[in-house]
Amino acid sequence: MIERYAARDVFGRFCLDLQKTILDKAPDAATGLRRLGYIREFIAEEVAAAFRELAAHNQSPSTERVARLTRDALRETLSVFEEYTE
Repeated sequence: MIERYAARDVFGRFCLDLQKTILDKAPDAATGLRRLGYIREFIAEEVAAAFRELAAHNQSPSTERVARLTRDALRETLSVFEEYTE
């Protein structure tokens, strides 16, 4: 449950910052929405991988760890999908 919430939180923060830009820069609305779908899937995978890493090291998802992994996931997402904002 924490993993899903974290992924939705990261996507929500991403959308607050860049959703309008991505939709405006897309050639059409369908492409813009498709790109947002790709981003949502990417974030879900990034967050899931981070939680698997925590589990592999027998670490609990503390507030600090979840905050760090969400920051890292957002940073990675911005890096990977930077071209959608140009």
